[in-house]
Amino acid sequence: MIMASHLLIRNRVAEARAFTSLAARIDLDVVRHVSHIGDENIRILAANEAVLHSRRGKEIGRPCAIFGSASTKLDPIKEALIRSIFDHHQKCFEDSSTVNPRFSEIYGNEGSIAESHDVSPRILFIIPRYIKNTPSYIENDLFFHFSRSSIKADMTAYAFESDALTYNFPEASPFSGMQFTDACQRLDQALDQFKPDIIMLDGNFLPTNSTLNPSWLQAVRKEYGCQIVTVIGDCYDAAADYYGAWAEASDIMLTFNLETTHPQFSGHRNKNFLACGLPFDEEVFSSSESEKEIDMVFIGSNTRGRGDFLEMLRAYSVPIEAILHNRLATNAPNLSTYANFLRKGRITYNTGRVESSSSFSVLTGRCFEAILSKTVLLEEVGSALDDYFIPFIHYVPFSNSSQLIMFSQFLCANHDYRQRIADQAYAWHQQRYTSRRFWDALQNRLRSIK
Repeated sequence: MIMASHLLIRNRVAEARAFTSLAARIDLDVVRHVSHIGDENIRILAANEAVLHSRRGKEIGRPCAIFGSASTKLDPIKEALIRSIFDHHQKCFEDSSTVNPRFSEIYGNEGSIAESHDVSPRILFIIPRYIKNTPSYIENDLFFHFSRSSIKADMTAYAFESDALTYNFPEASPFSGMQFTDACQRLDQALDQFKPDIIMLDGNFLPTNSTLNPSWLQAVRKEYGCQIVTVIGDCYDAAADYYGAWAEASDIMLTFNLETTHPQFSGHRNKNFLACGLPFDEEVFSSSESEKEIDMVFIGSNTRGRGDFLEMLRAYSVPIEAILHNRLATNAPNLSTYANFLRKGRITYNTGRVESSSSFSVLTGRCFEAILSKTVLLEEVGSALDDYFIPFIHYVPFSNSSQLIMFSQFLCANHDYRQRIADQAYAWHQQRYTSRRFWDALQNRLRSIK
């Protein structure tokens, strides 16, 4: 790396790149270290080389055919080109010539609300309190948001912590047989006392005789006359077929993705209820312009190539504060701290690429959380976000690190564009995808199959 630095000083860039590549093959950690501490030119060279050696490096670090290579300052010609792209999309949106996303009416038309009833439905959530069923990990956002948002939608809700009843393999479940039996008894008591009209179960696991299972669901439905909604958060083909395991015993299968064969092969495709995301407790993310203290933020698990994108942003001096973690309670923020950090950002970057896939990306909850926080979302292309929001109107798509860097530089420098996108995205969400609309649509669907 010392030789590469000397060559850069002499403007012998190609030779410097060759020495950097050699250094990366010998000791990649040294190259990554230089990408954080070197002067501008060697830092950029080291970051690009380090990323190229990562799992998604050739995809993340490939040059941009539209804007070319990034630099620490946005070139005026490239800035004008970016501005023209934003302006063109905005003009089409204002002229109503932009086609609405295909699922923009996913919860019915804008006037659709649930039928009014004198008695609010009673819904029992059976969801693990923690990721991997243990307090060693962060709290499960399904447990947090489902219960809170349903109450605000005028439902009577009770959340049962099903950590001891969910997984049946030692590395995922720290519970003994006695604890399983005790949890079953407590759940039976909760059912008897609460007498739910609806049970919503987190079914994101393969059931066995030592977990909650479809036979148990069938018995509960018969005894209490309640309807069953099973939530499959990982309903995509890269994961196990949780949908097929639970569909027979459920009235509705709640999923967040259509790019899967599981509903079709299960024979219960008609039970699928597609949601664009969690019904969030929206007040948690409520934000004002005065709270925006940080130019750009990221907070989440260190997966999906997120660390590589961060490395490139920092090498090019894009101001970003990030909290990367492995979902352990010791290094990950709780949900309140998470939301507070997100609210402070003017821009949020995100990617939902599935680790085991070369192309498939999930639509992560962070997309909606960013929009609810009125922060401009920069989202890597590949997810289903454009099924719900309009690119360059409600969020900004990017396909490589060069685009991410240059779009970030443009948005950091242009408050008016930033404000417009954040406001339009929030307004669009409030018109179509609120938690209240989700709960209204789900109740209407349940009533239609009684």
